[in-house]
Amino acid sequence: MTERSLTVFPARKIITVERALPEATAVAVSDGRIVTVGTLDDLEPWLARIDHSIDRSFEDKVLVPGLIDPHMHPLLPAVLTQMPFVAPDPWSLPTGSFPGATTPRDFLAQVKRLFA
Repeated sequence: MTERSLTVFPARKIITVERALPEATAVAVSDGRIVTVGTLDDLEPWLARIDHSIDRSFEDKVLVPGLIDPHMHPLLPAVLTQMPFVAPDPWSLPTGSFPGATTPRDFLAQVKRLFA
């Protein structure tokens, strides 16, 4: 890794989903990528030689990894795109355009409109 600045995020607990280190209390990030995890003491060798900042935004939080599942079963779109959608993002389908429902009020209004 080239030596760039790090942002360190301490947390009450970080669930790593890594068998060798299932939990940590600090994570160092550079350019949007996790560089290392552990305790602040564990990160000290990095912090001693690399410009860094400590962001305490999550200090009293539990952090878990985000999981993204980008696939869709081939048959699912064939079935679902034939129906109207109520979703947080706008959808444009062969059956029409459906605006995003970004608030509970929007959601209820769209559901009522579709049932009518």
